[in-house]
Amino acid sequence: MNCPRCGSPVMVRGDLWECGWCLDSGPLPAEAKPARVPLRFVCHVDLPEAWGDLKKALYALVPRHADALAPSLAHVAAHQLSLSEPPEDGHAEPLLLHELRAFLEAEKELLIAADTAARIERGALLFADEAALSKEAFGSFWQSMLDALEDEGASPWETDTDGFFRTLALFRSWRRGGPGNDPDYLARCNALQLAFHGRWEKRHPEE
Repeated sequence: MNCPRCGSPVMVRGDLWECGWCLDSGPLPAEAKPARVPLRFVCHVDLPEAWGDLKKALYALVPRHADALAPSLAHVAAHQLSLSEPPEDGHAEPLLLHELRAFLEAEKELLIAADTAARIERGALLFADEAALSKEAFGSFWQSMLDALEDEGASPWETDTDGFFRTLALFRSWRRGGPGNDPDYLARCNALQLAFHGRWEKRHPEE
């Protein structure tokens, strides 16, 4: 608004206006009061991008065996998605589930059943025998990964397992909004990597 006394543009401070030219001031008229619009920022994981990065990381780790392991990699990602805890802000959940369904429908190469999104929403644990990775559990995919590294003459310390597990952990943090909104993200990265390295060390105690 302009100053009703001198016509100069006024400064607005809360519900009051003040003219810097003639120093007049007063309450804002009802029609000039600023509207208050609530905003909500929703952090999220770009699932198609994360999936593409995870495949690239697999081919970087075990290039000669990646083609054979790639189909099971989709189950590994789905397992981490099924472990993802719902966000504290329940308002974000419908948007995240919509993004998940769109991702699963678009990525045909995943070869995952159509009801996967609904099962994840219900809290079902998916592909644990194949994809579980922790101190207690070591799924068949990870055993195949160890075999592939050994066959290619590499070790976890000579390859970029850091990048691979950072990307994989994005799927676990999906419902929380990814690294920017999940305080446990780094701890999960480390836990996955330590579990995998621990199995290698059991197989190669001399190293």
